[in-house]
Amino acid sequence: MGVVGVVGVADVVDVVGVVLIVGFPFRARSTACSTCGRRSSMSGDQARPRGCRWTRVMPSSMSARDRRPVGPGAEGADPAEELASLLESQDVVREVMKGFLHLGTGETGRVIDDALARLGAHLDVDRSYVFVFDPPEMDNTHEWCRAGVSPESPSLQRVPIDAVAGWLDELIDGDVVVIEDVPGLPDERGIERDHLVSQGILSLLVVPMLSLGELVGLVGFDSVRRHRRFVRAEIGLLRSLADVITSVLVRQRSDEKAAVAEQRLAALTTYSTDFIMIVGDDQLIRFASPSCEHLGLVPDELIATSWFDHVHPDDVREIFRLTRPMADQQLAERVIRLPDFRVRTGRGGWCWMAGSISDVRHDGVVDGLVVNAHDVTDRRGVQEQLAYEALHDPLTGLGNRTLLTERLHDVCRRSSAGSSTVALVFLDLDRFKLVNDGHGHAVGDEVLVEVACRLATVVRSGDTVIRFGGDEFVVLLDAVDEPDEVDQLVRRLEQALDPPVRVGDVEYRVSASMGVVLGSGDVLDPIAMLRDADTAMYRAKESGRGRAVVFDEPLRTKVLRKLTLLHRLPEALDGGAIEVGFQPVVELRTGRVIGAEALVRWNDEVLGVVSPGELVTAAEEAGLIARLTQELCGASTRAAASWPDGLGVALNLSLAQLTHPDLIPTISTALGRHGLDASRLCVEVTESSLMDDQTNAVWALGLLREAGIRTALDDFGTGYTSLAVLRELPVDVLKVDRAFVRGVHRDERDRRLVAAVIGLAGDFDMVTLAEGVENVEQRSALVAAGCSYGQGYLFGRPMSSDAFRATLGDVLERPSVT
Repeated sequence: MGVVGVVGVADVVDVVGVVLIVGFPFRARSTACSTCGRRSSMSGDQARPRGCRWTRVMPSSMSARDRRPVGPGAEGADPAEELASLLESQDVVREVMKGFLHLGTGETGRVIDDALARLGAHLDVDRSYVFVFDPPEMDNTHEWCRAGVSPESPSLQRVPIDAVAGWLDELIDGDVVVIEDVPGLPDERGIERDHLVSQGILSLLVVPMLSLGELVGLVGFDSVRRHRRFVRAEIGLLRSLADVITSVLVRQRSDEKAAVAEQRLAALTTYSTDFIMIVGDDQLIRFASPSCEHLGLVPDELIATSWFDHVHPDDVREIFRLTRPMADQQLAERVIRLPDFRVRTGRGGWCWMAGSISDVRHDGVVDGLVVNAHDVTDRRGVQEQLAYEALHDPLTGLGNRTLLTERLHDVCRRSSAGSSTVALVFLDLDRFKLVNDGHGHAVGDEVLVEVACRLATVVRSGDTVIRFGGDEFVVLLDAVDEPDEVDQLVRRLEQALDPPVRVGDVEYRVSASMGVVLGSGDVLDPIAMLRDADTAMYRAKESGRGRAVVFDEPLRTKVLRKLTLLHRLPEALDGGAIEVGFQPVVELRTGRVIGAEALVRWNDEVLGVVSPGELVTAAEEAGLIARLTQELCGASTRAAASWPDGLGVALNLSLAQLTHPDLIPTISTALGRHGLDASRLCVEVTESSLMDDQTNAVWALGLLREAGIRTALDDFGTGYTSLAVLRELPVDVLKVDRAFVRGVHRDERDRRLVAAVIGLAGDFDMVTLAEGVENVEQRSALVAAGCSYGQGYLFGRPMSSDAFRATLGDVLERPSVT
């Protein structure tokens, strides 16, 4: 554990307590404390840190080692786990939000206390509390503590704001301040560490609360029991909740001011900019203040008209329901707070108003109901914008994961009640990383915007298109009547992506791999649907990209097999269950054995035979690829060292193995341990893997050649390697894919293709090796075409090192082909 530092809002952080500080917008002008170097917005004695919890300041001048990258690409992040946490937290936040949505008069404090308690219990925190700014001081107005944790609210009144001045610059910029390990803070930050430790704090998180670009508060989390981690999705939800609390407190402040204004109504009517009317029992306007002119209305023209005629039709019913009892003198209350409502302006538009209606009929001068309202159009616009931004992707304008979660839950609930079918299509753009890496993220963003626009134009009117993240999109289909509707949508999505996307003078070809899942029945699980669609999408990628795969029971079986494989793989590696087989490689003309290709083998008692490709993929996903590479290198070099001199061994590595930073050290260690010369080792990579990350793959092959290790391009002819790329590849051997070898002795086209590959290899100073040689006719045709080497069942199946060594004499005695 250590100091994390200032990180981005969407990052994954360690968390365990809550602090909400709300009040006036506050910007700090920093000065440095002469005692500890901590920045302050105050001067003189006020700038010195106090001996209280508010001296928990993290300086912005942190060293690089005090920062760590977290977020979508952070190591160890599990998308499924993040989504599960998001859904769970969404339910809690939704319940909290309900309290604010139905907030009644005088209930603000109770609702905030309830919100703090609910969040505190859900997040397993020790304290949660609210501070309100009253510059230059602040007050602890609300506090919740876990059982057994002492409250500190009594000692935290009129606290100088300069106690948190060291955080202000980062928070104003929208950054999150995190200390993961308070006791582990370095000695140069000893003052800060000692103050925090004295309070028993182990971890600290502070999230800013911003309104219209101004810092109005912050959300913080403390842990006094243990270290905790907190996923980025929950931070986003807490931001939304903080915005709501800010809005409620601002509204409360506005209401309090309105109450004062009402007491001075008579004195201020002439000069007030509020919209003031006096109406009779018949709801007709008797008086309208001059401030009506701000709305483009003429006060005299309003007289003797019903004030309801000027209210938006959608708002009249609620206003009438609230005010009718007062008009009928059936209420004891003299003032009713009105919900926000719209009033028609003299310019033909609508203006949002907030205010109250007071019964002043007891006053002989007024003798009526006084409507006092003020323009809140800007505030409503900000609230609506915040609500929109919370549910939409800022780049494409599509819905985001939060909106998907809400819609998916609603759709599944309606489908279960009505027995209709729901469909989910998960799209991932193929090789989009090449666009970002090759042309920059600005170009990539333009491509994403165009793709989003195309997807949105081909879905049905009631469907939802979501940008799930990065280059991933989700289409949610509600109430699917016929299975053909989903097939037709998939075809429309594919067709929408067919035309190239033009950015500037460059055109980009875009395709997508899609996973489709259909759901119906009494109970639909939104999390399972999204997981299954994601699984089907990855199956589409594994099948060649640019296609759609529907999740079904066979695929579910494959998924369960994969989960079992991931579970049993560590034990297999620890127990030596992973074996290495060796398939002979021969000189085709003479039959002379020149070496073997090492192939990993695993025959599991539960899974049965696990193919090398399946094993490598599982090792990559389980984070065990380096361990598997060590086992393969060790077993291969140990075996080759026991063979006669001159016989080499080839390792077929995946892209993840090839580009792993420990590959060269791992190979060097294995060669040195077994005394095998580097020239007897050959590393192979498939053509398709190379094209997935050409830059890093070529760089890794170059390092291998510099170390004296031979290199080979496997499965040549199945990918899209251009001649220009092939010419520059640091490759010694070109392996002809078995698909071309299969018909080389009987199909003229295959013979010509093989001859062309062999000629191409010769032009680039490479030797050729044919895979999948199974009969003498294929061997003869390959020799006639000029192919140098081959491997396949004709010469031997994969076998143990001892069996390979024992059969060397038999293979050598195979007759030559002239």
